[in-house]
Amino acid sequence: MDSPSYGIYVPDWKLTQPIVKKEPIMEIMRFGLDLAKSVFEVFGVDEQEQQVLRKTLTRNPVMEFFALLHPCIVGIESCGSAHHWARKLRSVGHEVRMMAPQFVAPYRKSDKNDHNDAEAICEAAGRPNMRFVPIKTEEQQAVLMVHRVRSLVVGERTSLVNQIRGCWASSVLFCRKAAAMCAANYPVFSRMPRMNCRL
Repeated sequence: MDSPSYGIYVPDWKLTQPIVKKEPIMEIMRFGLDLAKSVFEVFGVDEQEQQVLRKTLTRNPVMEFFALLHPCIVGIESCGSAHHWARKLRSVGHEVRMMAPQFVAPYRKSDKNDHNDAEAICEAAGRPNMRFVPIKTEEQQAVLMVHRVRSLVVGERTSLVNQIRGCWASSVLFCRKAAAMCAANYPVFSRMPRMNCRL
């Protein structure tokens, strides 16, 4: 190679991008979601059952996070808000598997905390013989709420009748157990507000 007449030869340098080998991104197959009031724990595994994700989310970004994922299995424990979150996760295409807490507990590897709970939920959701809780619609939950309120009212009414009988017994008064008999024997009881439910 001939050197230039005006000095030292300097080769032409070209800037090239370095070749970076990227590991293939494994698609997350199953999630365990530990529900709470404000902080949610997420644990994800791939097709080889290897951990690929462990994340803490606040309440608002939960649906934004799951909406960006490919449809997969999401395991959750049955609790007060579980049916609500199950319906929302189904609406973005995920398969939701809800389990009773007593069936998830044997899969917890260490102390009970949010991180370990999410991992145990993820593990339990992948068991072939696990029993899952059917997800209720809003209408089904509304009917159950009515029944629970009615049971509460019946229990309070029974408690009130028993308390009145106890007070009367201390005054050497006696009446039968039924509220109707109390009202028949003592007119003061009949003037109390009536409730449309049977004992």
